[in-house]
Amino acid sequence: MSSPEASLLSAAAFLGHAGVVKRLLENGNDPTHNDTIFPSAIEAAALSGKIEILQLLQMSLPDNVEPTYNDTGSRTRPFLCHYSLGEIYQKGKADIQGVFGAAMNGDTGILEMAIYPPSRADQGAAYFDYMPNGDDSLPKQWRPKVLLGKVAGFAKNWAVYTRLVSLIPELSDHVRAMHLRRFAEYGNFDVVKNLLDAGYYVDGDVKVTEGSVGNSNVATPLYLAARFGNENVVNLLLEYGADVHKARLQIHRPIEGAVKSGSIAIVRKLLSYGAVCDFTIVVQALLSEYTAMVELLLDQFTEECLHAAFGADLAEEMSERGLSSMLDLLYNRECFRYSDGTIVPYSPIMEDGPECPKCGELHK
Repeated sequence: MSSPEASLLSAAAFLGHAGVVKRLLENGNDPTHNDTIFPSAIEAAALSGKIEILQLLQMSLPDNVEPTYNDTGSRTRPFLCHYSLGEIYQKGKADIQGVFGAAMNGDTGILEMAIYPPSRADQGAAYFDYMPNGDDSLPKQWRPKVLLGKVAGFAKNWAVYTRLVSLIPELSDHVRAMHLRRFAEYGNFDVVKNLLDAGYYVDGDVKVTEGSVGNSNVATPLYLAARFGNENVVNLLLEYGADVHKARLQIHRPIEGAVKSGSIAIVRKLLSYGAVCDFTIVVQALLSEYTAMVELLLDQFTEECLHAAFGADLAEEMSERGLSSMLDLLYNRECFRYSDGTIVPYSPIMEDGPECPKCGELHK
């Protein structure tokens, strides 16, 4: 259950109000409590770099706390943690939430303090020393290797990232792909470059191929960088050989991500690398009512394409959605004409002939 004092403790820890923190701890508030609205106080202190507060919170905690067992010998519900980590099996002085906050802060000194609290009885032991990776009784999602792997994906810089992964026995290809995708999404150029230089696969996962429905990693790093408008990361990934066509689903094509982000510069870059612009991509731009983007994409087609059923189909789509401004744009580009108030192709539809590789229609 959330409480006003727990939220206040988190705020006081983040802002560094030691007196308020001490008073709330004396009232029995748990600095590892996470109510999904405010982060735990121990995470907030590490995130904001309040070293004295972090130490104070660590001192108030036992070395290690685990969920209790019920009468049948099964573990009760585990602890609720940061939303990116889910539920956790253990908390205490070296709380994983504190490690998470320190990772996002980016200071390696704070990170070391979060991992190895000075007030711990065994100062050389970290929280994961209580949970050996070989413990088959521990659910996979709560094992230290998995939790640290998740935290590493939020590291602010390369120094913090390398320190965290040094604590993990071995990174799987899946975790490597997850990290590269996340840093591409966040636009962390330096970490992305270091990962690529370290040999991480530029497309995130070798299994990510168009139509590979068996793979859960649906978005490539290039798609995510394009989707969130991270132009410098897009350029970097392309320089390292990222595939502009690779996507598990059509909606995860990098060029569609770029159109959704509204970045004309990224769209131009992807087109220069051979990205394909088709009906779906143009519709996405039309739906955003971004005139400059629509004009750029329409320029990728020949006049014959726009005069054929391709142009009329775009107009029908906009008419159904009531986007009159985009309908006017298409009309001015001679993508269609009206016949007795009905949208029809600007040019007569051909019954036979070669299929256009750009728009898929039959025209001269």
